[in-house]
Amino acid sequence: MYLTPAEHLNYFTILGLTRFFVRCGFEPVFTETVTKAPKVRFWYAFGSVRGKQLAWKTAYHILHACDHFRGGMVINTYFRRPSAV
Repeated sequence: MYLTPAEHLNYFTILGLTRFFVRCGFEPVFTETVTKAPKVRFWYAFGSVRGKQLAWKTAYHILHACDHFRGGMVINTYFRRPSAV
């Protein structure tokens, strides 16, 4: 969701990360996306306290819904190396 070229050198997709780690011999364990939006940004963007609360609650629910469809900002994915037999 946020692209900051000066800070990030690579942008990965869930599929791209999974393919890379599987090629390196790892097994996927769990993948999720997480969205973190600072509440303070919404408080500065809207004038009234009621507007701020409504904006934050609306944004929070929309962003949280994105996480359920793997559309969040950050990919958390976990892999394990299979034990040698």
